[in-house]
Amino acid sequence: MKLNNWPIPPAPTPHLLNTSEGKLQSAMFQWAWNAYPQFRRMLFHVNQKSRNAIEGNKMRAMGVVKGPSDLVLLAPAGRVVWIEVKVPQVGALQAASLGIQSRAAGQQSPEQVEFQRKAEAWGHEYVVVETLAAFQGVVVRHWGAPSAGVAPGFVEVIY
Repeated sequence: MKLNNWPIPPAPTPHLLNTSEGKLQSAMFQWAWNAYPQFRRMLFHVNQKSRNAIEGNKMRAMGVVKGPSDLVLLAPAGRVVWIEVKVPQVGALQAASLGIQSRAAGQQSPEQVEFQRKAEAWGHEYVVVETLAAFQGVVVRHWGAPSAGVAPGFVEVIY
């Protein structure tokens, strides 16, 4: 099914370019949750963060390791897509014109690069996305068009 130039990438705005990886990932997850209610729980976050040393040791003992992507998307026919979220680069001129801070693009850690190499060697898809539009493209490619009534950029906050 051909989607008529959807999703249309949004023009860069201070809000889009001045976001953290956590906020970007939240917007991605919430969009998918609202756009695809039939596939809820087939996209999820891999928890790799601990609050303190005791919790970190406990999580490592339970199998938490460095390297896996931020999100995992399960798709029909046994496909698994590993999605790493990184913030885009904002150059000094672009930042100045938008009134925000410049920054380097998010980069994968050595453990993430190793995980990507191994996952792809086993036939899994691994993508690095920097925008909601890029994420939407990945999801649409695997799940098809979103449910009727959900605008491409619409994000409803869920709790």
